[in-house]
Amino acid sequence: MAEAIFTRCVNPPNVIPIEKGGTGGMTASEARANLDVMTGIQLYHNASGAYGTITLSDSIANYIGAEVFFLFTATVTGNIFRNNRRVWHHGKSAVGFNLTYMDPFTESSEPRIKVLSSNITISGNSLMFGPERMGTLRPKNTVNSGGQVTVTDLSQWEATKIYKVIGYRY
Repeated sequence: MAEAIFTRCVNPPNVIPIEKGGTGGMTASEARANLDVMTGIQLYHNASGAYGTITLSDSIANYIGAEVFFLFTATVTGNIFRNNRRVWHHGKSAVGFNLTYMDPFTESSEPRIKVLSSNITISGNSLMFGPERMGTLRPKNTVNSGGQVTVTDLSQWEATKIYKVIGYRY
């Protein structure tokens, strides 16, 4: 007696839910969004840093956020400070923010603090610098200082430089 072999075509579901071990998405982008996994894409890189209008390789509107890597060169102390700033703009075509850095130092036996600030705008595929300012605080009220604060325009010194921009999206 011949044994009958039965075969059945199994059609798996198009989308396997996350709770069943799937991604819950039909595309890689949907899967990353459902699993909350972002992809970082380098939009700009210059190891030396650049000042002025910087052209990105893609429009900021294609990303939900950006990370800007920058360096400040403190004019008095000569310190170089590298840091980064993440900005979440959720696909808007433009985003503006400030980069800031505090540089404590001592001059003439008097403690002081320099606060450097750069205004940055990213619009489309351009990163632009706005005003750069440096505030010097002399918190100790002495005969010489009177606890004064001075503000200097740093734009002429190009104290802030951008060396990398990463765009994030699902």
